Amino acid sequence: KDVFVRPVFGSKKITRLPLYITQNISFLAGVIIGDGHLSKKKFKISIDLTSKDILEIIKNKFEDVFDIKISLKSKKLRVNRLPVWRIEFQSKSIWLLFNKVFEIPFGKKSDRVIVPNIILRNDDEEITNSFIDGLFLADGGRRKNIILFTSISEELINNVHQILNSRGIVNSVSKFKNKR
Repeated sequence: KDVFVRPVFGSKKITRLPLYITQNISFLAGVIIGDGHLSKKKFKISIDLTSKDILEIIKNKFEDVFDIKISLKSKKLRVNRLPVWRIEFQSKSIWLLFNKVFEIPFGKKSDRVIVPNIILRNDDEEITNSFIDGLFLADGGRRKNIILFTSISEELINNVHQILNSRGIVNSVSKFKNKR
C-alpha cells in the first residue's frame, strides 16, 4: 500500500509515500496549511513554531509516515520575541503530495489556502478530524472558554465553519480588518 521513490533533492534515501490518506498525513497537511511553507526552490518543506515540544511531535509524524530523518533547529532570536524552532527538509515527492493532492500552494499562501477537496469530500470523520487538529494546532488558540481559529483566507474560514457545522459544533465567524 506504499510506493517508494528515489528523491531528486536532499537525502538520497528512498522515500516512502503512502498511497492512501491516513490520519497522520491529514494532520500534517493541516499543520502545513497553518504554519508551514512549501518553497519551490529545491522542493523544500518547512514549519516554524515557538513550541519545541509540539514541533517535535510534528517532526516524529513526518519521520514515521515518510521514513525520513529530519533535524529540529532553532532560528535566530528576534528582539522581544519567543524563540522559534524549525523543521525543514527537501523532498520533491513529499512536496508534490502536499502541493498537488492537498492543494497547498507554494510560496506566500496565507490568503490562498483552503481545506483541500480530498478532505472536504472524505467520508472518514477521523481523517477530517485529524486535518482540523493539525490546522488548529498551527493557527488555533484559546481565550478564556473560547477556542479560536484565525486566518486571512476567507475560503479556509468558510470551509472550517462548514465542517464544524456538519459535526454539530456550535461556532461563529467574526471578521476584523487588520489596521496594519
